[in-house]
Amino acid sequence: MTNSSQTVFLTKATKERLEKRMAELQKEKTAVSKEIGIAADHGDLKENAEYHAAREKQGNLMAEEARLMEFLSKGHLIDDIDYSNDDSIRVGKKAILLNVETDEEIEYTILGELEADPAKNILSVNAPLCRSLLGKCEGDTIIVRPPRKKPYELEVLEVIPLFN
Repeated sequence: MTNSSQTVFLTKATKERLEKRMAELQKEKTAVSKEIGIAADHGDLKENAEYHAAREKQGNLMAEEARLMEFLSKGHLIDDIDYSNDDSIRVGKKAILLNVETDEEIEYTILGELEADPAKNILSVNAPLCRSLLGKCEGDTIIVRPPRKKPYELEVLEVIPLFN
């Protein structure tokens, strides 16, 4: 979850996915409200398992809705950022890096936390490694100091905008 002042970076595709889920939640909440009403009609609410299960489901749906509303209200579309005058590593860009010690190239795509997938080298803009890369340009070097591992040096070979 984001902190209260943090911008949430979204691609248009993710924003659309969140909006679609919000519409689904509205339908699910309506159905659960009906379930609660039916269960309440069965009498004593203290020992009514159907009622309590429906209320718990309603609470979960409302929590998910609040989380999605936060993402959407703080959402900033990555696709619309103009990087025409910025060659540095930023959200919405791909960075091609060279591990100086191993001579191995690695590509990282920098996106928002909802799109992050470290297994596919898609980093959240908030990830510690990404924070050390932000603002670096072609030719810059970065010393990466992972926890409980030996530090290593990366050189920025290329920075490529993903959109525009």
